[in-house]
Amino acid sequence: VFNFVIPVNPCTQLVYYLELPDPSTLTETDHKVYNLVKRFMDPHEKDEFRTSRLKLIPIISEGPWLVRKGIPTAPALVATKLATSYHWGANYFEIDIDVGSTKAGCAFWGLINKALSGLNVDLAFRIEGRNEAELPEQILGAVRFHHPCFDTSMMRKLEPWEYEDNKAVLTPPARQTVPTDEQAGEFLSPTALSPSAAIPPSSAQSTAETSNTPGVPAAAAAPTHTIIAPTPVK
Repeated sequence: VFNFVIPVNPCTQLVYYLELPDPSTLTETDHKVYNLVKRFMDPHEKDEFRTSRLKLIPIISEGPWLVRKGIPTAPALVATKLATSYHWGANYFEIDIDVGSTKAGCAFWGLINKALSGLNVDLAFRIEGRNEAELPEQILGAVRFHHPCFDTSMMRKLEPWEYEDNKAVLTPPARQTVPTDEQAGEFLSPTALSPSAAIPPSSAQSTAETSNTPGVPAAAAAPTHTIIAPTPVK
């Protein structure tokens, strides 16, 4: 789960999630990346490792010339540029990225904010490989946001009757930062990582969530949702 905390008022969180493939369908090269991903998500691995390896590739495929030229398309170690935290829950792993946490993040947002509704923004993630067992690098997943809009006047708060009958969908399980050894083993088991056991119904979906508490992780936010339907980048 990727959760971007956007510096707008009220605090808005842009969330999309990816599903790991069935290991039995992977090629030898794919298994290298798969093993690196498992290490990256392992709760016993140090956060320093995750922070030093997570790459973001932003591509502005449509929009004003100034914005397209001002946003480099080269992979960036995003967790070294923006405040990033990692969380584990029942069969999911979440990365929270606070866009407004640094001057660089605020400058990025300031550049694209006014032109946002006219942009096509592609975001792709991969994990940096540093030896033969981890190379070649591969894109973990990507998503396209077509003319996104964070105008809160256009966001509709769900009424209680709309989510009370669907709490299993809108209300996530209790979270914890570091799972127990038993839970960690379950999280990294082949069954837990298989598509049939995963919660997401598709490989790339997105939700914009609003909360009154800046920095609150998406999974902990109140069930106030506006759904955005991005187009997965193949």
